[in-house]
Amino acid sequence: MASQKNHFVIQRTELPVSPEVAWNHAVKEATRRHSLPPFWHASITKMESPLQTGSQIEYEIIDGKLKGIWQSEIKQLRPGYLICEHAIHPQFADWVHWKQFLPANTKNQCVLEDRVEYKLKNGSFSTKVDQAFRESLLYQQKVLLDDLELFNRITSEPKRILLAGGSGLVGTALKHFLESAGHEVSILSRSAQSGNLVWNPDNKELPIEHLKDQDIIINLTGETVAQRWTKKSKQRIWDSRVNATKLLVEKIQTLETLPEAFIQFSGTGYYGYYNYENLDESSARGTGFLAELCQEWENATDPLKDTTCKCIILRLGAVITPEGGALAKVLPIFKTGLGGPIGSGKQGMPWISINDLLHVVYHSLFKLEEDAILNVCSPDHVNNKIYSRFIGKAIGRPSLFPVPPFMLSLLYNDMAREILIGGAHVQPKALESSGFHFKDEYISNALRTLLGTTSQSK
Repeated sequence: MASQKNHFVIQRTELPVSPEVAWNHAVKEATRRHSLPPFWHASITKMESPLQTGSQIEYEIIDGKLKGIWQSEIKQLRPGYLICEHAIHPQFADWVHWKQFLPANTKNQCVLEDRVEYKLKNGSFSTKVDQAFRESLLYQQKVLLDDLELFNRITSEPKRILLAGGSGLVGTALKHFLESAGHEVSILSRSAQSGNLVWNPDNKELPIEHLKDQDIIINLTGETVAQRWTKKSKQRIWDSRVNATKLLVEKIQTLETLPEAFIQFSGTGYYGYYNYENLDESSARGTGFLAELCQEWENATDPLKDTTCKCIILRLGAVITPEGGALAKVLPIFKTGLGGPIGSGKQGMPWISINDLLHVVYHSLFKLEEDAILNVCSPDHVNNKIYSRFIGKAIGRPSLFPVPPFMLSLLYNDMAREILIGGAHVQPKALESSGFHFKDEYISNALRTLLGTTSQSK
């Protein structure tokens, strides 16, 4: 007869704050930041805020052993000590999660203990279910620890922050992260959904009221470059970045009081492709459409120079997360065992984990005092072949099948040559010199963390 006993998964970690501080952080908007690992492809579809006893939460998990709709209720909420959540799921007869914040031996520290107790409906024990819960808790606790260490090291008063073009993958993650730190975040978008502030850069429509009283403006606007490049698509990509940024900067200049800081996203495509030199922020611009685009995109912020508004330009490498971008596109192929490098695989691939990117933004806002240009990529310099090998290792699949470059060229035209087949060897010299602390420095560890295979992979 199958066992009817409940099964337990327990995970502990020390946090550099008091139980009260950690508890307060956990019950704020940090719930959206820390409770959903990216390898679940999950979202909170309903949540009562602020959390209190009896609050209802609904999760939708798209991938993995725990996929499905979870109906959850906060059963206990003891300030400074305990959060207890009970959930209903078709696969489980019972599921309870205790999150306790226990005093540590050292002052202003605590031990976070996550304890999941569950029973499957058929009464059986599943190693895969245990692993799924353990990987989730490992991820949640790592991210919480990394965030709290950052907030301890770099303190800031609450700010009003506007994310222009902030409804995409990075913008959504950035919003939840900044809100977990206590800041008030608004989204400037072409769409009015979810209470966004609306603008239409194509028609040069940007109500000045949207910019007033904002302490910080972060510009992420831009149509994706990951598409087949034609004359029309390249013009859309250009206009959505350069023209939209010019409009944003022009409107900012008319404000009676300028924001404290302006963050401009750009890309390591600035350095061109097929470039095997070791490049840093002092290196010259490369050639190609992306290089020209990045330069003009950055130049659009020039009117803010020599003003009271600090201007930081972030040249992003490939942002690594299974929820979107380059990694999400290749994962299905690797999971079939048919993944591999693109062409020779020698092309450099500047990369940054999604969590380190969020920390770079925070570091830039509240640590740097002057204008700066930063390469936002890990110092762990890898090429496409090494990157592909570690994807395979992280998910336990071979990575032996090179992708013929001509196939990509047929599909994506010039985009394939500049982004997929080409690459550059970029180093974050200025970022390291500024004292930034990478938490996902090595591609092997970053992939295992983000793909939820930390406890299985070697």
